[in-house]
Amino acid sequence: MYGSDKETCELAKQWAETLGPDAGMKILLKFNLIDAVIEYLCDRKEFEEAFRMAQKAIHKKPDVHLKFAFDLEDGKRYKEAEEHFIKAGKPEEAINMYEHLNDFQSALQVAKIH
Repeated sequence: MYGSDKETCELAKQWAETLGPDAGMKILLKFNLIDAVIEYLCDRKEFEEAFRMAQKAIHKKPDVHLKFAFDLEDGKRYKEAEEHFIKAGKPEEAINMYEHLNDFQSALQVAKIH
C-alpha cells in the first residue's frame, strides 16, 4: 500500500515467481500489473512478448530495449545491442560496451551520432 511503484512491481514479480510461469502471468494480468508483467517477461528473456506488452505501457518500452540490449551484449550480438541501447535512450551504454571490447572506432561512431 505504501510502497513505490518499483517496490510494488518487484513484490508482484516475486509473487508471480512463486506461482510458476503460467499462473504467475495470469495473476499479474488479472490485477492489471502491466509493469510487473513486463519486468517478469524481461527476467524470463521473453522479449518479444515484453515488447508487445509495452505497447500498453509505453513508458516501459525503453526499459525493455535496455534489458534486451544487455541480453544481446551477453550473447556477443554487439551491433544489435547498440541499436537497442540507443532505442532505450542510453547511447553511453553502447559506448561503454565498445570501450570494453577495445573497439574504439565503434565507440567513437556512437558518440559522434548521439
